[in-house]
Amino acid sequence: MIASNSRLQGIIRGKTVELDRDSGLPDGARVLVVVSPAKSAGTDGLLRAFGAWADAGDDLDEFLAQVRHDRKASRREIDP
Repeated sequence: MIASNSRLQGIIRGKTVELDRDSGLPDGARVLVVVSPAKSAGTDGLLRAFGAWADAGDDLDEFLAQVRHDRKASRREIDP
């Protein structure tokens, strides 16, 4: 049985929440549900980062070109 006030994850399907594991509670038990999106592995941060650059336009291309140039230059200094 899962302890009281446990945190469980699941998937919302319409008005139903399908839990990833058994809650240990009997069918029909009343519960309090606080809904918040679960963090997905790795993609949330990428999506936020891409969104931050959405309006960068040509500035982003120039910035990335400069970063590539600087990396190549620093590798030449390290590798004889």
